Amino acid sequence: FGTVTNCDRQSVQEHITVLLADGVTELKAAITTQSAERLGLENGREVLVLLKAPWVQVTRDATQACEADNQLRGVISEIKHAVDQSEVVVTVAGGQRVCATLTAQQTAALSPEEGAEVTAFFNADSLIIATLC
Repeated sequence: FGTVTNCDRQSVQEHITVLLADGVTELKAAITTQSAERLGLENGREVLVLLKAPWVQVTRDATQACEADNQLRGVISEIKHAVDQSEVVVTVAGGQRVCATLTAQQTAALSPEEGAEVTAFFNADSLIIATLC
């Protein structure tokens, strides 16, 4: 959950900044102007931000994430491995948790271990914004 702190009001796509309920974590979202209008998005509006785990990437090298719209530094707090993929949970500033589903190849490249410092990253168009009323 969070609060809209900025809307740039572009002609086709709006870039929305949301401050999460932890008061620390900011996310950037990109949605169509039509959707922003339909949702009544404006500064101060409370929203729900959704992000699917496969859209999240994780790296130990912060420079690898530098072109992503959202870069969240944190530590790996949980890992679950399966044959073809792994679930990696990153706890970021303010205690928010971001979950990533990584392929076997991505997992091998990351070599995840609990407590490791990483950057979870994803683009603004990966976020889904919803309003509660």
